Amino acid sequence: MLMSPSSPFPPPAPSASPPTRRGYLCEVWHHLTAKADDPKAAKRTDAILIAASVIAAMNFQAVISPPRGIYQETRYNLKHQIYKAGEAIGAHLDPQAYKNFYLANTISFTSSMSAMFLLLCSVSLQRRIFTILTTATMFAAITATTYSYALALESITPSQERSWLFVQKIVTIALGGWLVVATLIFFGFLWTQYEGAPTHKWLVKHVPALRNFIIHA
Repeated sequence: MLMSPSSPFPPPAPSASPPTRRGYLCEVWHHLTAKADDPKAAKRTDAILIAASVIAAMNFQAVISPPRGIYQETRYNLKHQIYKAGEAIGAHLDPQAYKNFYLANTISFTSSMSAMFLLLCSVSLQRRIFTILTTATMFAAITATTYSYALALESITPSQERSWLFVQKIVTIALGGWLVVATLIFFGFLWTQYEGAPTHKWLVKHVPALRNFIIHA
């Protein structure tokens, strides 16, 4: 009986199938909660604490000393109170702009306080999940502080002169560009924290342009 000669070529390897949604989430969770070897974790903790403390102090000072100042005395008009001492002048002159400033300042204050609370609870930044949480809160705090700065600058800048309007536009464009760069850096940081996960190779294979952009940026 004649036997057919074996093929000199090995059988093709089965193609790697993309991970399921449940398996993907489990792999990501185990990767984020695992302890990473990060020798700079202690220095990063000190830096975040200092930055969060400074931002929180700035936000508190902005509340008690808002743009355009506060009224020094109470004023009445035909026995009806117009404003009272201690109220923000900007809240009466431009209520919507003051509400935006108030909201941005509050977001920045609560985000910086949240970052300080996480670090004071002795969470380890060697675990990626806590590193991402603290970095996200600081990103929100810095972004909100930038927006409140732009609102404060707009409220005290003369709007009648064209030269000031030109400067204001330049500042707005610069702050917008900074926000775009900061957002790209933040998502690049998230990518580096995810690197090493089991599904990372599959993502790199399907999104090579994103990886090359972050690595070579």
